[in-house]
Amino acid sequence: MSTRNMRVIGLCLLLNGCAINVTPEKIIYQDKQVVSLDVEKMQSSFDTDLSMAKLSKVSINTADGVILNGISFIHPQAKVSIVLFGGSGMKISSSVKILERFALIPANVTWFDYRGVGASTKKESLSIDDFKKDALNVF
Repeated sequence: MSTRNMRVIGLCLLLNGCAINVTPEKIIYQDKQVVSLDVEKMQSSFDTDLSMAKLSKVSINTADGVILNGISFIHPQAKVSIVLFGGSGMKISSSVKILERFALIPANVTWFDYRGVGASTKKESLSIDDFKKDALNVF
């Protein structure tokens, strides 16, 4: 087969292509149910004595009725403040050791489970715009 024919076939295949429907539901992890945040249990599981810092649960009610739950870790010698949304499927309740590592640096940490994950509730449908609004509300 000639090079010209190969190019024509390749171009036809390229133009034919594939179509997929990419929606937030297909790319953003969502839990089936909400989990509770037991702050006392989290702090007692730390290997390091962090009694000088204050760990507490925080919540924000969004305009569309979703409750974003998270934690606030206040360090007495904080030099910076960190606001965190975990990665896809990263829940506060299953990331206590990461929280402990944050507690070792002089920083205040506010960490929220994003809507539909961990301790935060969700609506039936997902919207990227809702995630953006959530981030601004937390900030």
